[in-house]
Amino acid sequence: MGKILNILMNIMPRTKLNYKKIDITGTPEVLKDTITASTTPTEAPVAPQGTSMDSENPLILFCTAIRDFEGSPKNVNGKPDKNYKNNNPGNCRFYKGGYLPKYLPVLKDKDGFAIFPTYQLGWEYLQAMVKQMAKSHPNWTMLDFFNNYAPESDDNPTKKYAQFVATRCKVDIHTTLKTLFN
Repeated sequence: MGKILNILMNIMPRTKLNYKKIDITGTPEVLKDTITASTTPTEAPVAPQGTSMDSENPLILFCTAIRDFEGSPKNVNGKPDKNYKNNNPGNCRFYKGGYLPKYLPVLKDKDGFAIFPTYQLGWEYLQAMVKQMAKSHPNWTMLDFFNNYAPESDDNPTKKYAQFVATRCKVDIHTTLKTLFN
């Protein structure tokens, strides 16, 4: 029984479980911790593989810096910031033009930000969006990118944002996207 429970816990995606309190009266002591752990949601989504600041990949560094600037899994109130709650590491606005089927369903929160079905899909969307912007605007500097991605007109500290990401990528805000990503 214990082996089957462990196998099921490893293959069932935690984000799709409907967590609820269950009665474990009469359950052998050795299984109580396992059952409790498998029915308790994580405090915030776990970042997908390949999101480390130790990465050599400039796209991973760039996107991880965006994710970190946008928020954290546990803010000063002990709760996840919006980008984690919405499975949207880049805190991207909802796009009225639609999404590729692999991202669906994408919902819109009350503030106009996209809500992805899983954190992994939100992460993949952020990477694809950054790649597309870099391909479409190779001569944009880091500052140009953030003037578009997080404009001051939307109450963003655009220059501070660009500086944060540039520092994480070990470049300055005047580095072009083609220099960074090629």
